[in-house]
Amino acid sequence: MARGLAPINKKAVMLMTKLALHNKNFGKIDEQADAYYRWDFIYKRNSSTRWSVFVGLIIVLFFRYLYILAVKNVDIFHMNFKQEFIFSAIFVVAVLLLYTLIGSVQGYRLYTQSQVRIDEYNERLLQLAAERKNL
Repeated sequence: MARGLAPINKKAVMLMTKLALHNKNFGKIDEQADAYYRWDFIYKRNSSTRWSVFVGLIIVLFFRYLYILAVKNVDIFHMNFKQEFIFSAIFVVAVLLLYTLIGSVQGYRLYTQSQVRIDEYNERLLQLAAERKNL
């Protein structure tokens, strides 16, 4: 007796296709987000942004002081270092707070979207398991 092929379950094929598309489009992002708690994920994403912005601000401040010393010909011994330090510190803190706020909102949104997609993915897995059980 020849062994025949099992009938194709169109619903199961459709679910597997949706799962494969999810893995292709969002798998890596969702895996990263699912590996952490929400605030840990946001902190991890923000930490690299904060360091990058901080280094960028140091470079900007370096060129600002280079401009003051070289172009404006201000004598280094007559600069008000206290005032310059306070200005620089306020500038750096304000920009870092702005980037932290933007990064936190963005990370929260990304994490929430990822969790919704993961819930949909898990629901499809359950549906696929139920379809295979019905065969």
